[in-house]
Amino acid sequence: MGRAIPLFEQALTGVKRVLGDEHPHTLTATNNLAGAYAAAGDLKRAIPLHEQAVAGLKQVLGEAHPHALSSISHLADAYRRTGDPDRAIPLYVQVITGGVPLVGDEEHPAIVHLCNNYALALRAAGSPDLASRMLEEAIPRFRRVLGKEHPSILPLLDTLAEAYASTRKARQAINLHKQSLSAHRRVLGYEHPDTLTSTTNLADAYLSTGNYDRAIPLHKQALAARRRVLGQDHTDTLESANSLAAAYELAGDPDQAVPLLEQALSASRQVRGDEHPDTLTLVNNLASAYESAGDPHRAINLYEQALTDRRRVLGEEHLDTVASINNLAYTYRSVGDLDKAIPLYEQALTGFQQVLGDDHPIALAAINNLADTYTSAGNPAKAAPLRQASADRGISIKALPDRPRRLLFRQARRRLAEMTRR
Repeated sequence: MGRAIPLFEQALTGVKRVLGDEHPHTLTATNNLAGAYAAAGDLKRAIPLHEQAVAGLKQVLGEAHPHALSSISHLADAYRRTGDPDRAIPLYVQVITGGVPLVGDEEHPAIVHLCNNYALALRAAGSPDLASRMLEEAIPRFRRVLGKEHPSILPLLDTLAEAYASTRKARQAINLHKQSLSAHRRVLGYEHPDTLTSTTNLADAYLSTGNYDRAIPLHKQALAARRRVLGQDHTDTLESANSLAAAYELAGDPDQAVPLLEQALSASRQVRGDEHPDTLTLVNNLASAYESAGDPHRAINLYEQALTDRRRVLGEEHLDTVASINNLAYTYRSVGDLDKAIPLYEQALTGFQQVLGDDHPIALAAINNLADTYTSAGNPAKAAPLRQASADRGISIKALPDRPRRLLFRQARRRLAEMTRR
């Protein structure tokens, strides 16, 4: 899709010249170019164009017109994928409630797909209970109309399972992922791309509970199948390599993770480009693997590269950018360079609090990191108010993970799957 961008740009320029800025064909061409940018991972360019297309189509055709509703759904997807679910949610509601003109049927597979993305946005916005209730009500209704194992319904099972996992219902989540995988295999076959996605979802569910002995074989199975079916350089294959590497690192075997990530990063740079958000995730993850393998100086170089690129591509306040700041701070601290670690930890704490809220576990863990670093630097006076602020909330920060880098690493591939699912 990235290679087609110049063609979309030419098409938009030509139709504007012939028909003007507000003609429906011009606005459709604007939306198409936005979609091409989004597919290439360039959401900073995609979103303004999607917004422009939505505003124009609503004005020219009316907000209930199928083309306007379709454009609104694309804008919602872009907001969700860029980590802004709060802006996506009301747009999903608007399209779902007005979606009958779009597809002609309340239980059309396109509405099922919209409900799935809406649930993903709710979960990303910190409302997994609401996402669970919506899906628990919607899935039986869709099944009555479309059939119990209609392919469009199967992704809802995994999304509901992920919502359960977010509400600490790990056993229910794993059981539902198992049901989903069994249904995918029956309906679509063992090597269908959607079946392999369901395989990785179950593997991630095991990974989140520390069950590496079950997670790793499933990730290996998905990677082998994707290499065979899709090819070595397909984006789903690269995602499987990233997932398996994450499982190896979390299981304490970074030497297995490093070559997987090196190969995946090289391929991602060729296929998606150096600045695609998924490429930058691989840079970050390879840095983490180097650090875990005992090579912190090599890790620092990559973390600095990931941070510079994420600031430019994603912006200063994107969660991935803040995670890169935190990762770099941790690694500087691990090699004893507290003068570099402290200002980065300060930035990371501010960023986590702004993006996630003061009481989010990752923000609280960031307090712990900064307080400990102040103490290590011989400045307990600065550490004391941070510990007091946490104590005032009735939370023991010592009970929280002292390395939000790890927590973010575990969440990274699940969040990536949610953002890119369309």
